[in-house]
Amino acid sequence: MSFKPLGFIEHGVEDTTSEKVERWAGAMENYTLEKRKAKRN
Repeated sequence: MSFKPLGFIEHGVEDTTSEKVERWAGAMENYTLEKRKAKRN
């Protein structure tokens, strides 16, 4: 599963263009999920 952040929300305000966002624009977050058996109590 991969995510490409486009901005963030701070204090309820969406930011997709500030210098803070542009420093990491285009970065990718990659995750691997594994299926596991559920533990029964």
